[in-house]
Amino acid sequence: MARAFQLIKNQDFIKTLKFSLLQFENEFNITANQHIANKLGFKTSAQFTNLLQPFNEKYMKVDELFLILDNLDTHSKHILDYICHRYGFVCSSKATAENNTIDNTKDLLLSIGGSNGSLFNDFLLSIQDKHLDLEEIENLEKKAYQTRALLNQFEHDLKEKKKAL
Repeated sequence: MARAFQLIKNQDFIKTLKFSLLQFENEFNITANQHIANKLGFKTSAQFTNLLQPFNEKYMKVDELFLILDNLDTHSKHILDYICHRYGFVCSSKATAENNTIDNTKDLLLSIGGSNGSLFNDFLLSIQDKHLDLEEIENLEKKAYQTRALLNQFEHDLKEKKKAL
């Protein structure tokens, strides 16, 4: 029964988690593995590091992932983006009343235009040889995801403005 609450190991997920830990570590000038190991109640940071090894028999539990996300705060966005993208969803930050101004919405719309233009330009450059290779496809997928996330945020901002009326 305990198996149902464990996360399957995935190389890309582990790489994304390690990237978020590194960003957290660089911002706060602490050893992220030790910090998270303490929060998870491990005796040593090696116990946490072992969870991040793809061929280790121990698996991370869902509640451990939630605790990691809680502690990484804004650095958890990469992890959430990975999970959402893997299952065909988009992760966007929640708009707050103080950030949901007309100027911020205008800036967001400008970002959408820029992101969309960049996607279109990358596509045109990619098809010059009449063939899309794997690297080009992955780049286009990433840009499309980023554009979709901005559109999602814009839509959310408008819904929040509508609620406030």
